[in-house]
Amino acid sequence: MLREQLEEIIRQRNMLQDGDTVVLGLSGGLDSVCLFHLLRQMNKTHGYRLIAVHLNHGLRAEADADEDFVTKLCLTHGVELVSRKRDIQDLVHESGLGIEEQARNERYRLFEETRSEYGASAIALAHHREDQSETVLHHLIRGSALRGLGGMRHKRDWIIRPLLSIGKAELRTYMLAEGYEWVEDESNRDLAYTRNRLRHQILPLLRAINPSVDEQFLQTSLLLQEDEETLEALSRKWMQECATFYGRLGVSMNFTDWEAATFSFRSRFYRQAYLNLTGRGLEKKYVILMDKQLQERKLVDLPGGIFAKVSKGRLIVGSKLRRKIPYQVELETPCEIELAIGLTVRASLVDTADYYGLPEEERGSTLDFYADLQELGEKIVLRNRTSDDAYRMLGAAGQSSVKKLFSALGLGAYASQNLPVICSPAGRIVWAAGGRIHPEYRVTQETRQIVHVELVPH
Repeated sequence: MLREQLEEIIRQRNMLQDGDTVVLGLSGGLDSVCLFHLLRQMNKTHGYRLIAVHLNHGLRAEADADEDFVTKLCLTHGVELVSRKRDIQDLVHESGLGIEEQARNERYRLFEETRSEYGASAIALAHHREDQSETVLHHLIRGSALRGLGGMRHKRDWIIRPLLSIGKAELRTYMLAEGYEWVEDESNRDLAYTRNRLRHQILPLLRAINPSVDEQFLQTSLLLQEDEETLEALSRKWMQECATFYGRLGVSMNFTDWEAATFSFRSRFYRQAYLNLTGRGLEKKYVILMDKQLQERKLVDLPGGIFAKVSKGRLIVGSKLRRKIPYQVELETPCEIELAIGLTVRASLVDTADYYGLPEEERGSTLDFYADLQELGEKIVLRNRTSDDAYRMLGAAGQSSVKKLFSALGLGAYASQNLPVICSPAGRIVWAAGGRIHPEYRVTQETRQIVHVELVPH
């Protein structure tokens, strides 16, 4: 019965396809061993390749015995095992993180390393319905936005949680009925950990008030996840329409668009901008600080040398880094190449009728331009600017300094050193990010072939 229920969950939520390789987090506890046996049995009809992963944290006297149990379990059933040891205590001293957070980070790092090594389609974790209750309640008392209150997802990126809507009692009943063994983690009873206090003290009180409280937490989390996904989609559309993203170099937006938006949209903008520039999430306290100081038109300093400011009617998020990432690439058109600065340069041929069908204001921007292919030639060169770069822009009387052009974007020195300049093979500047095309390469009535060159964030 439980196996059929699990198969239906996996099918409905499109978690796995027949023949997929699956990485399974296997601690040796009841939940993960239950999922181990269920997926192992499903292998007969679905052809899954199961790779079990165990991390010995070295935090408990029983840790080595747990590792031995997992090793024997996998050997008995012919399942591949990746088992590693990490000295979490030493890592905590180095990182300054708490033990729980450090241990979790190390587990997920090992899961991802294994997934990448084996080319697995998913990482399966054995969180169940009561785990969701603990997660939602934990986020609530710590103070969380909508995403946190939605708890864990059944599926997010590579991570799948097939047991998330199933109660622990059902898992225990299945394990006892099948005669399967598991190990008990005594640290789960240590009330020094917040989650254990929620598990053993708070949630039992809530269940006494409402015996179906875990189901209610689950349903509420699913509703909040839908709300979060809807807001995320709407905010992304708003950002696409109102913000200009320069890859990992910065982002800018018309300040009136920012003012007109709700905090829900603005907070997502801050997080996305910070993620683009640093590859890390932005803590809630900085989101709140950022919104308050920008409303007061104050400069905002964020961890990692990131700044946000209001300048010349625009809200700008940039980096104070001064590191130059040298590059010079010659490409044939049409072409597409990813640069290390988080921008993809794409050159594609455009039908003349399509070009003239565009509104005038859409025939070029700070991140793209249209050119006469015959004048441009079939090759272009991408490179960083030099200190003396200058060229004549369409509509300008004389030469314009590329350094001043980049500086005027307000994104900071990091962007100024790394934004691309596009040249002809002979070295003549055709266009620079934020500027206009050189007039000799522009599209005219005599143009027979048009090339569209754009910088696309990735």
